[in-house]
This record gives sequence, structure tokens and C-alpha cells, in this order.
Amino acid sequence: MIDAVADRLPPAFVDCLLDGALEPVLDAAVQRGRQAATRKKNSGDGTQVARALLAVTVCDPACGSGSLLVAAARRIARRVAETREGNTSPAALRRAMREVVGSCIYGVDVSGEAVEQAKDRLRLAADVPGMTPPFLDGRLRQGNALIGASPKLIENGIPDEAFRAADGDDRRHARALRRANAKPDPGQATLFSEHGGYSHSNEALAESLAKIGRLPGGAAADDRRQAAEYQKWRDSAAFRAKRRVADAWCAAFAWAKTPDAPPAIVNRVLLDLREREAEGILPAESLAELDRLRGEHGFFHWDLEFPDVFRVSEGETRWRGGFSCVLSAPPREQIDRRGKSAVFRFVTSSGAYPECAAGLAEPGVSALRSDLLFTERIMTLLAPEGLGGCAIAPRTAAAPGARHLLGGLMRRGALASLYDFTGPDARLCLLTFAGGAVPGSPVPGSPVRGGVARFGFRLDGPAELGDGDRSFTLAPGDAALINPNTGALPAFGGSRDAALVTAIYRRVPVLWDEARPDGNPWKMRLETAFPRAAADRGLLRAEQELRDEGWELAGDTLTRDGQYMLPVYEPPMIDLFDHRVAQPRHWIAEHGPVSVQRKGGTVQRPGVADRLAELGWTWEWLCAWRASVQDRAAVAVFLPRAGAADSLPLMLPRVVPPFAAALIAAQSSQVFDYIARQKIDGHAMRASDWKQLPVPTPTMLEPHLPFVVPRVLELVYTSPDMSPLARDLDDRGEYPFAWDSDRRASLQAELDAFFFRVYGIDDRDDVEYITGTLAAGAGSLERSESQGDDGRRARKMILAAYERMSDADAAGAEYETPIFPPPGHGPRHRPDPR
Repeated sequence: MIDAVADRLPPAFVDCLLDGALEPVLDAAVQRGRQAATRKKNSGDGTQVARALLAVTVCDPACGSGSLLVAAARRIARRVAETREGNTSPAALRRAMREVVGSCIYGVDVSGEAVEQAKDRLRLAADVPGMTPPFLDGRLRQGNALIGASPKLIENGIPDEAFRAADGDDRRHARALRRANAKPDPGQATLFSEHGGYSHSNEALAESLAKIGRLPGGAAADDRRQAAEYQKWRDSAAFRAKRRVADAWCAAFAWAKTPDAPPAIVNRVLLDLREREAEGILPAESLAELDRLRGEHGFFHWDLEFPDVFRVSEGETRWRGGFSCVLSAPPREQIDRRGKSAVFRFVTSSGAYPECAAGLAEPGVSALRSDLLFTERIMTLLAPEGLGGCAIAPRTAAAPGARHLLGGLMRRGALASLYDFTGPDARLCLLTFAGGAVPGSPVPGSPVRGGVARFGFRLDGPAELGDGDRSFTLAPGDAALINPNTGALPAFGGSRDAALVTAIYRRVPVLWDEARPDGNPWKMRLETAFPRAAADRGLLRAEQELRDEGWELAGDTLTRDGQYMLPVYEPPMIDLFDHRVAQPRHWIAEHGPVSVQRKGGTVQRPGVADRLAELGWTWEWLCAWRASVQDRAAVAVFLPRAGAADSLPLMLPRVVPPFAAALIAAQSSQVFDYIARQKIDGHAMRASDWKQLPVPTPTMLEPHLPFVVPRVLELVYTSPDMSPLARDLDDRGEYPFAWDSDRRASLQAELDAFFFRVYGIDDRDDVEYITGTLAAGAGSLERSESQGDDGRRARKMILAAYERMSDADAAGAEYETPIFPPPGHGPRHRPDPR
């Protein structure tokens, strides 16, 4: 039994997909039919509208047993029946369904069993007794929709990347094949010259097929005639020759690169295949291998299989046409470089998937789901005015390898909607997009649309789409504004969140805009202190091990004979304005080199001072950040000059200490955390996300340093190991500040209220809303509450401080804090000498 994803889609989600991708196509067809009827002066006759509806083409490239195709056919049939007969009686629907199945429906699946089941389902839906109608043999085809050639790809020749060695290949032999693949010299009749191009025309057959089955009535004679035309095309020498060339182009990516493999197909061979019969060109063993690879991988060439949809004129390398609508719930297997995956090699090397290939080239991305590949494939199958709809895996907008794919749709204005469902009934993402220009597409592109797209995240079901607060719209420019480096789509919780955060990004730039020469105002470096620490045995040492060797604790360091071991900070050790939540587990030498064991050998690694010198950092303190702490999306923190684990990346701004204090304060504010929560969906904060969070520039914060610095100083300087930072902030106190939870809560509340205003949140209701969404994640303020009241007291203090600041502004007066002694002058404590 075929277990297709589409067969498991609940009906409400199928309807939602059809509403978004098919209904607008049908509306446009009705409009075209009415215009044609008006021109023919028979506007009261539904014939032209019915003809326009029956000209709609719908395809599922991973059709399984045909669930989506049957659902789509029923939608079209209802429209045809209403138009032509004025009712949707069972008899009218049967007649209309028969025509729709014969005219509009196409499908592909890699499984022959699935294709046969889809034919049976469509036959039953069309109420055609007996055997499957013959025309379905030409409309529902077995093949791998992901691996195929187009005239444009063939004209460009076999790329050298096809001969890159994979697991099991001989690298020397692969290099020889790359050299042999060199394109023939200019002047020869080659695949790449204007005289000997890949001549490919199916236009005459396309015209013939387009007329058959489009006539009202859908007579059995037309069925047989249509099937005969398809079979005549497939039996023709022209089809066999063109398919052989296309198969050979695809086979190059799957061919074994070993000396004992049959002679491989390179560009000169491909040219000869085009010019002469294959049997006279390829050795028998190569021909057998080509046939074997085609059978194993199911190469599928869309313009050859569906010539009535994809029309190629003589001498052209791009097809015209495409499907009116492509619907699919494709499989979601991981496609990676393991297991000699032919699909992986084809995606990364063929040029057929430029955006997915770019996603696979991202750092840390080694695999991509097949549903993303189907999505990019569907883009190339759509007519310029067509619509595609996919049911893909949930949280795709957050998938690292998907940003080029979705970002490309957004930039081109082709993305219509993205609805992400994580409820109990189904976990999936419904994606709707328009046809148009795609890099490397064989379809001539239509102009960029530039329209807005609608989004919804963390939805339980389609019913929530009727709630205007749960979905929101973004224009292409908004996505580029919010994520200028990656183009990723922000996962806002609803329309209010989208409006608030988008408005903030219009006022406050991202921390680091990599596309702008002035996009790094903090002169920031994000670095990992010791990137290979886990693999370097002996670099990180346990305290008891060091004590056994004679090291003694002196303050926050271990010392012996004038040498020092510094603590290694890890994420569980830090919180808001606090680097001492837990004791260190590991220690590292202040100075190197340190001899460590790595991969069975001894190598030298730097100590803390050496590593910081490599990074050009001269201050006696550090800035770092970590993801997801105390229910916060991310936390920035000051650290003493010490080691930092891989999971605690350093943030090294090239600014003087007061500005560094303002930076940490901004990134510790509730408004910053609120934005961070909106930007990520289902994954931890990454460095690429951190760069794209909005942070006021040093110029924006400079007037406010007298307000910010004293509060940060008192919150951070609570232990002697932060005295270097205190000195750099011009603190003249002899001892650190005392830890007073109530006073700290007041200081932090004033900073939170202040940064709401810096970020432009000038409506108290918005402040109350934002603090409400973060009520359970108030960080260190939460610990000041007896029995933990989920931040209610913190919210109250922030709102009170915000109102005082607003009142002072309204009166033209300077803000006066009720905190006494004033910030930066709080009580001190003398540390316990040890």
C-alpha cells in the first residue's frame, strides 16, 4: 500500500491548500472565459468559461495514489458544472468530472504502483467504468521528478562538477574525466555553439495534443485519439533520440568514476549522441550502463513527457508554457552526501537547483529535505501566471538550508502565503507561491510581482486563519529589512507582533548588516574562544585534577609557582548581568602553548592570553552571549578575562568601555528579548540570528551613557573579578557592590523601561503587551519574587518606570529616579578574603 504524505493530510488542510493555490487560478480562468465570451458577443453562454476552466492544467510531481489530484479535479468539475449547466447535480458533476480528468490532470511518481493507484482513483472519480481510460497513460507517468534535463541545461553542456569524486569513486580517475569533459574548441559544431545547438521542437505535437480533449463532451473517440498521439510521440525516433541525449546528460552525475566502470559520457560524447544514433556512438557497455542508470534513478524530462504543457520551438532552449497549478505534499526524506546519493550530486552540481544548492553550501548544512527540492522543482514547472501549493515539513522558515529558497521567493515577490501548523491534528507548513523568473529556470520569467505575502506561525489548524490577529503580511522589502544577511523569514506570533517588530527595524538597525560597508557600527567580531577545545585532550582541566598536582585556589583562579589557571565559562554559569550562577567545571592555562593530544598526536594550543591576543582583544574583561537562558531567547553578559566554552561565543566590539556597557544593557533588555523571540522558531539562537537583531548604534546611545552606565556598573560589579571593568567605567569604589535583589530589580526595571523608549515603543499599551508576552521569562528579576509569580512584579515595576519617564518627557523635565542611593552609588560589600 502506498503511504503518500498527501493521503495523510486531514481534509481541512487539503481544502486550505486548494483554497490558496487552485481557487485563484480558477477565478482567473473564469475571468478569461467571460472576456472571451464578451468578445464573441455571447456573454450569456457559459461555453467560453467552461472552455477556459478545462484549459487549466494541474499537476502533482509526487502524486502518490492521487489524493490531491482527485480533490483538485472535483473543485474544477464543480466550477464547470455550475458554469455550463447552472447546477451541481450528481449527473452534472459526473459529466464535468469526466471532462476534467481527461483535460486537466497530470501526475508523476517514482513508484509505478502509486501511479497505477492514482489512475484507478481518477477513473473511479470520473465514473468511467471498466479499464483505466487510455489518455491517463500519457498524463500520469512514472519517474523521478527531481532528476531530469531541460533543453537549457543540455545546451549548457555537462558541468565539470558532475565529475567530482564521491564516496567510492577514484579521485585520480574523476580528475581525468573532468579534463576530458572540456567543451569542444570554438568553431566546431558543438552543443555550445549557435550553429550546432540542441535543436528541440515539440511544438507541432503540442498544438495537436492541446486541441484534443479540450472539446466539450470528452468523447471516447477523443480519448483514443489523444492516447494514440501520445504513443505516436513516444514511439518516434525523434523522441527516442532526444530522451537518449537527456538521459545521457543526467547519467553523468550518477556514473561511477572508477577505472573499471564503463566509459563515461562527457561533452564530446553528448554532442555525438545528438548528431548520430546512440548505438553507433556509445560502446555496448556504456549503453547498457546508461539504460541501467535510467531505470535505477528514473530520469524524468518534463518537456519530453508532457509536450502539450511544455512547448519547445525549433532552435530554442527554453520552453514556453508550464502548468497552471502544481499541488503536492512531497516526501520529506533527508538528502545528504552519504550513501552515494545521486539526488544530492545532481542538486549540488547540475545547476537545476540553484537555491537549494546554495542552502547546502551554508556552513553546518550537510543535508536538505526532499520536500524543499520538490518546492524548487515546482517553481520551474509553473507557467508564468501559475500558482504552486506545497504541504511541507513544519518550521521550514527556520530551517538553515531553506533561507535561499524562501528568500528567493520573497525577493521576487512570488511568495503568496506561508502557514506553519504545529497543532495536534497535523504538523506541516502550507506554502503557496506564484510562477515567475527563477535563476536557471527553463521557463521564461514573468516580471517580479512585488506583492505582499501572508504568514502564520505556530497555528493549530486552518480555522485560525480566519483570526486576523494570528496571521500577518510582509512585503519583500520588510523581510530584507528584518533579516538583511540571510533573507530568512521571521516567525512572528501574529499581526501585532509583526507590526511592532517591523516598525522597530525601521528605526533601529541590525547589529551587523554584512551587505553594507557601514553595517558594523560596533566594529564587532563574533568569535569562539577555543573552537577545538572538546577535541583537544588536556586543554581543559578539572579542578580536583589540578589540586592533586599542587595548584591552589586564589580568588577566582588556581595558581602554582607564579602560573595561573583561569576558569572556563559555560552557558549554565551565566544569567542577566551575572556571571556567577554556577561554579566552573573546567580550567585552562592563562599562558600557552599548551601541549594537547589530538587524533593520536601532540599539538600546541594557545592559552587564554595568547588566544585573546590573536583576536586583538586588549581589555581585561570580555563580552559574550548565550542562547536560551531562564526562559529568555538570548542573554548578553560581561565576563572576567578567562576562558569561554565553544557554546559561549565571544562578542568583541571595538569601542570604549562605556559603550560596551550600553551594548550589553541594550541586549539584556526585555524589548530586545521580545524581538529575539519573534525572530527564531524551533531552533536555538545562532550567530547569524544574533547579528540580525536590532541594536542602537553607538551614536544613538552616546547621549544616554550617563543614564545607562551607572546602572550597568552596579548590576555587573558584584565580585572582585569584575574590578577591571569597574575601573574602565571610572568607578572609584574600593569594593564591589552588594547583591541586593530588590535594588537590582529596580535598576533593571529602569533599564528595561528606558530601552522601550530607545526602541521607539511610545505607547504604554504596547509596553504592557510586550512585557505580558515575556511574563514567564523575566530572568533574574523572577528570582526576586517570593514563590515566583511569573514576573508580575517585574512587569509592574517596568510599567511604573516607563510612566515616570513618559511624564518627565511630557513635562520637559529630566527624569528623576526614585532609587536611593542613586544608581552607581549603592551599598558595597567587602569580599571574604580567601
